[in-house]
Amino acid sequence: MPDVPTAVLIVDPDIAAAEELAALLADRPERPEVMMATSVAAAETALLAGEMDWLFIRITLFPDYQKLVSSLDRPPRKLVFLWGREENSSWKFAELIDAQLKPPFSAGELRKIWERLSKPFP
Repeated sequence: MPDVPTAVLIVDPDIAAAEELAALLADRPERPEVMMATSVAAAETALLAGEMDWLFIRITLFPDYQKLVSSLDRPPRKLVFLWGREENSSWKFAELIDAQLKPPFSAGELRKIWERLSKPFP
């Protein structure tokens, strides 16, 4: 059976930031399948399909995602918050998220998050 690529969804109204992150993800050795949306409403069909492994979502859109998550048969397994350049990252969501990124995104920081969250649980 062929390997199924990891499915990643980026939900961010900042298209330039989303494209920057998508380019870094495309350079990952796993070659994930990356989809982008500018809002949770625009991402709803992909989320309801239940095929997303990772969700990178702008923190300001998280309340919209919370309204939808209870209707998902299979929510994304990994949740990473994206902060905007001007947004305050003082919110305390440690129990809800797996990681967070703030632009400018770096391949090194993404690699650390990817490797940490891809390790099997003990």
